[in-house]
Amino acid sequence: MLVHFPIALLTIYALMEVLSYLFFRASTTALRVKGFLVIVGAASSVPTIVSGLMIKGQFMGDERLAHTVQTHQYFAFSTLILFSFLALIYAVLFLQESPWQHRLATKRWWVILQAKAVCYQKTVLLPSLALIGLCLVTMTGALGGGLVYGPEIDPMVSFIYRLLRL
Repeated sequence: MLVHFPIALLTIYALMEVLSYLFFRASTTALRVKGFLVIVGAASSVPTIVSGLMIKGQFMGDERLAHTVQTHQYFAFSTLILFSFLALIYAVLFLQESPWQHRLATKRWWVILQAKAVCYQKTVLLPSLALIGLCLVTMTGALGGGLVYGPEIDPMVSFIYRLLRL
């Protein structure tokens, strides 16, 4: 459950980000749902990564498995960094509407961060990053699934293992 929860949230977020860009850009409800999904998804990825680091040693005896674990770890950290950046943008957008906004408005760093978040929201950047994030989540999940169940468990997992020459 710990592993699959962030995968589900971040996948739904990424799909919503792309679909909302294409079909219903101005929806306040969609903005709030996407923000919730990416913030909770990115935050819940941290304990998932920590649990992965804790069991990493179980796979290090076999050189091939160790390489696969390293690749999985690389994709996991890349996924966390990308979705954390997106979560930060949504957190800034949410804080704009909060009672604390007037306290932050006097801070130069906040004004710059807020301007960037609003700007990013109006471009194709968020859906593009969400699409890249979806690819990263897919790669990370496939590598993790292959480590646990074997690389031949699923056609997508097998394809990713062959693609990465693992």
